[in-house]
Amino acid sequence: MAKARLPESQSPEGASKRPPERCLHQVPAPPGANTWTGATWFIEGDISDCFGSLDHEILLGILPEKIHNQRFLRLIRKMLKAGYLEDWVYNKTLSGSPQGGVVSPILSNIYLHNLDEFIEQELIPQYTRGARRKSSPEYSRIKARRSHARKHGDRAAARDLLPLVRRDRCAL
Repeated sequence: MAKARLPESQSPEGASKRPPERCLHQVPAPPGANTWTGATWFIEGDISDCFGSLDHEILLGILPEKIHNQRFLRLIRKMLKAGYLEDWVYNKTLSGSPQGGVVSPILSNIYLHNLDEFIEQELIPQYTRGARRKSSPEYSRIKARRSHARKHGDRAAARDLLPLVRRDRCAL
């Protein structure tokens, strides 16, 4: 079986390029990859019933953007429209990908890739308001008090303020 590879233009930036004879864990990390500098903001979401709610028409419109093999696209279309048996009664599938099918996770990733691109290209630039967050006044006061205590050799006071600094930094 031949392995499919993404063309260089479709590989995500920073994706590891590995020689075919090496395992993924043997690939050297890119420079600076071992340090995480933090995140500006997070998006948390819950996509309920993801496999069961994929719209066939949207998915079949997305697939030809990158796949130009009509036989393969026809096979995917027939698989999506195949239906299912329940108590020996045939039912049509109007949405979703085959439950338990090996292709279901791949189809959902393809479907959700456009959501990822929308977030990266539209939402992040629209809602990012600068390179740094505005610091909390309470956090700044506690940090200044701790710094003052350390400069004047009061190690006990500096040690007592450390949990407050950590608490306020995480509460932001």
